[in-house]
Amino acid sequence: MFRKIFAITVMLTGLGISQAHADTNIMFIVDASGSMKEKVEDQTRMEAAKDVLGKTLEHMPEDANLGLMVYGHRKAKDCSDIELVSPIGGDNAAALQKMIAGLEAKGETPIAESITQAAKSFSAFKDQDNKIILVTDGLEECQGEPCAAAKDAKAAGLNVTVDVVGFTLGDEEAKAVQCITEATGGKYYGAADVEALTTALQEAAKPEPVTTIIFEDDFSGTELADHWDVLNPNPDQYIVEDNNLLLIGKDVGGLNNAESSNILQLMEDLTSGDWTITVEFTPDLQTSKDILSFGLYNDNENYVAASLVSHESFCCDVGSSGYAVVLTTSKMSNGEQTKFETPIAGPSFSPNHTFKEYIEGWGKTNVKTTVELVKEGRSYKSRLHQDGKIDDAGNPIWLETDIVTSLRAPKQFVINAGQRAETKGESTFEIHSIKIKSLK
Repeated sequence: MFRKIFAITVMLTGLGISQAHADTNIMFIVDASGSMKEKVEDQTRMEAAKDVLGKTLEHMPEDANLGLMVYGHRKAKDCSDIELVSPIGGDNAAALQKMIAGLEAKGETPIAESITQAAKSFSAFKDQDNKIILVTDGLEECQGEPCAAAKDAKAAGLNVTVDVVGFTLGDEEAKAVQCITEATGGKYYGAADVEALTTALQEAAKPEPVTTIIFEDDFSGTELADHWDVLNPNPDQYIVEDNNLLLIGKDVGGLNNAESSNILQLMEDLTSGDWTITVEFTPDLQTSKDILSFGLYNDNENYVAASLVSHESFCCDVGSSGYAVVLTTSKMSNGEQTKFETPIAGPSFSPNHTFKEYIEGWGKTNVKTTVELVKEGRSYKSRLHQDGKIDDAGNPIWLETDIVTSLRAPKQFVINAGQRAETKGESTFEIHSIKIKSLK
């Protein structure tokens, strides 16, 4: 279904839906163990942490949903000294500042149990974006297993990520706690001094951007919707059926060819702000010259595009020929091209295999693939994920290209399938959906 809502805030006029994502809820876990009495620069670590946390809270949005958990602040040598000082949304930032100001460093470091308890505090918010920010100057001291606790928090379905700010941690200590962030999709921030601690907390506590869907088409019906225009139409090579747009790549194509068949173009300009274009599709690559491209387009000499490309390749490492599938981000400006490629698979993975054998190893058919073109400021990059490609923590694996910069990028979205050069055979791409989200 294509959703179409008329709204002043929608930047694709007449082609949009305005829907902000849920707010991010943040639980701070503060280390008040005995080691926080040690000095960093001209003050104790505890004094530094309280000061920096207080200043961080000053810059939080007024409507931020915050919480505070502390360990080691009441008793020495007591691993049960963990307190939920303020539940999510219980107090505003100013109130949390006062609570933090009164903390004293006394006890142990029960990181694992603190993560477990903090994660449970998000039970009422499991459909929202939830984050734990752990500030610690040491490792687990209470026979807990922080890595396992983080994995359990992720598996609980509470949509929780954990960021860790390692205050004065050494390299080996940092490695020991990074499993927490890896298990939950969070980030690790090293902070060797007060300045670095300030930067780390500001970055970790930065509000998530509000995402608004400004365009979505999932190709229901039997015809392209009227917001599409088809340049160089060839009806024998595209059709809308079974909730998919089926594109056949047969002619010599690519956006750098002005005569490419079936360049599907949105009839409204995209916003000039930050956005992400997401295309979900299933590729059936039959040749070594396939290409699916989408992005911003004026003409064959001026565009910015993400592309999935197959081609013959030679592997420098093993000295053998083979076939490659790559993700590219390319900029064409007045006929001059800048392009970055990221291998999805290539001869270094399967030297001397036939193209069909090689592609089947990559996921030739019936594997849904997601490619995104991401715009931040004047920078553009592409990234790709295939269904089933996950890391040990169960997070999706994304492969990204380097960034291209365009000062005067076109504003009209297009998508096109074809082949890079003349060859026998054809390729098909089942386009399941196209979605454009703006970020603020």
